[in-house]
Amino acid sequence: MASEQVRYVLKGTRSIHERAARYFAHLAMRCKQQRAKMLLDYLAGHERHLADAILQAEAGASEKVLSTWVTTTVPVAHLIDQMDWDEAHNAYASCDELVEKGLDIANQVIEVYEELSRRAEPAWLQELFLQLLDMEQQEEKLMAKQTLRGMDL
Repeated sequence: MASEQVRYVLKGTRSIHERAARYFAHLAMRCKQQRAKMLLDYLAGHERHLADAILQAEAGASEKVLSTWVTTTVPVAHLIDQMDWDEAHNAYASCDELVEKGLDIANQVIEVYEELSRRAEPAWLQELFLQLLDMEQQEEKLMAKQTLRGMDL
């Protein structure tokens, strides 16, 4: 178990999305297949959008919220290091594999917010994590729908 301030949880999940945006954008620049390039560009934009949304949540949160301590199974900052960012391998991935990668990233963040929404006290802190969880789940559904549409082209 690890204890972290809410500010570092938000910074960590935002960092995951920022890293994913750079990762997908870099793969898109190297990609030769037009459909896969379009998908990678979409995924990069999607991840930037999520990072911006978390940044807005951070900016809108009070110092009381940001300085509150929460307990997590794994420190959020370590999640980014545990993820597979192998660009050499993934530059030749199929569209299905790229979608799976995008969903894997989303699921990592969703798991963080699910855990924190169960553990967080008081209720106002739990509500923050429930809102972030809902946002991530809605965005995951949107990403899945949009990528499936793109693959149908």
